[in-house]
Amino acid sequence: MTGTLLVAVARIKKELINLEELEKELVAMIERGPAEDDFERKRAYASLLHDFYTCTEKIFQTVAKNIDEYVPEGENWHKALLEQMALSLDGKRPPVISEKLMHVLTGYLVFRHRVRNIYGFQLEWERMEPLIRDLPGTVHNIKTEINLFVKIIEEIALSS
Repeated sequence: MTGTLLVAVARIKKELINLEELEKELVAMIERGPAEDDFERKRAYASLLHDFYTCTEKIFQTVAKNIDEYVPEGENWHKALLEQMALSLDGKRPPVISEKLMHVLTGYLVFRHRVRNIYGFQLEWERMEPLIRDLPGTVHNIKTEINLFVKIIEEIALSS
């Protein structure tokens, strides 16, 4: 199990680096101002929000596959995976994220689903703006909580 845990940790750390890159892109976009009337920038923001949740979900999939040894299936697997990450698995791992962060991330999951199922010209700035505004704080919370989780998993792996 030690090797599996260390590989999982390495993959999680790689995605955290990707998350930081996405955050830099978002900050650069935010500095240019809102995109209410700019369809190209709305599409760019939507892409960043989509990528943000996809990156986060890749971390969760790594945990589910390599640590939990259970990846949800079925129609609502994305939501089930997110909920699984807020659970403590006795004898295996602590929660990956807090319930509070899980609820925040639900908004990004819902948005990503919406983006995948509409045309870009149907994007609504009113739905995107709160997610964009809150994203830097959300990224900070994800990095903080996941880095703490990684530290615990590394300790478990090295003591095995």
